[in-house]
Amino acid sequence: MKFSYRTDFPAPLDQVLDVLASEELAQRRADTLHINDYSFSSSAPAKGERTYSMTAKVGAERLPDQIRKFIKNGLSARIESKQCVVGADSATVEHAVSLTGAPVKLAFVLNLDEESGVTHALYEGEFNVNVPFVGKTIEQKAGGYVDDVIARDAKLVIEELR
Repeated sequence: MKFSYRTDFPAPLDQVLDVLASEELAQRRADTLHINDYSFSSSAPAKGERTYSMTAKVGAERLPDQIRKFIKNGLSARIESKQCVVGADSATVEHAVSLTGAPVKLAFVLNLDEESGVTHALYEGEFNVNVPFVGKTIEQKAGGYVDDVIARDAKLVIEELR
């Protein structure tokens, strides 16, 4: 299932990129989700590029009942991100999400463009649920939550920008 979401960050592009790759934002994300078992790493392999990743583990007991039917042993999520500055006022951030223990694939790109000190953000991606017979139904139901999840995360980014 494909998704798209737009928002604005009230800061210049360089500040937004710094916050997105910060350990402080990773900590806020973990705190918001009540995740204690996580790790974060960041590096800058080349000029105009930065990579960062976050890995988190969630026990089965913390998952909703309907999800626990499919994920009996909890899950481990890894988000790998790569920032690439593509111009003086624009950048992309590619995200690949892998969920060990869950039949889900998720990837998205965050396109960022700065204009007058405000960074416009466009999230575009796709997620797939690979469960025989019900995967598409689960995708459709989960699709309603994608905008909410992105909006909550964007709010965390905005709070870190302050």
